Amino acid sequence: SFKMNNRPTVYRQTHFQEISKEEIQEAIKTYKKGKSPGPEFYKNCQDFIREPLLRVYTVSFARGELPPTFNHANMVLILKKNKPGEDCSSYRTVPLINVDSKISSKFLTRRLESLLPTLMKSDQTGL
Repeated sequence: SFKMNNRPTVYRQTHFQEISKEEIQEAIKTYKKGKSPGPEFYKNCQDFIREPLLRVYTVSFARGELPPTFNHANMVLILKKNKPGEDCSSYRTVPLINVDSKISSKFLTRRLESLLPTLMKSDQTGL
């Protein structure tokens, strides 16, 4: 079974650290232009959108509840190459996730990546 080392320290570092505008900005920067429609708006308007996003994330994490749109995804079916369109297994499903949710996932992932050395033993390679 997986045992976490330094649980109180990890809890304090992840749960009590305030979200910063810089974390949001760094997360927005990671999205490439031209890949999907949503991120370009956030990249182009980040000076205006950072503060509202910060408020949403701060309130959501303080309450322990995410906005309903964070749990929503539109599924798109894409036909696999050289597969018959009549067969359901010929399609790949691609979830289109709300960009606000992607941004929060990105900065939370970065926080957790920095904590992994304190969570895992040095000789641990997998779960």
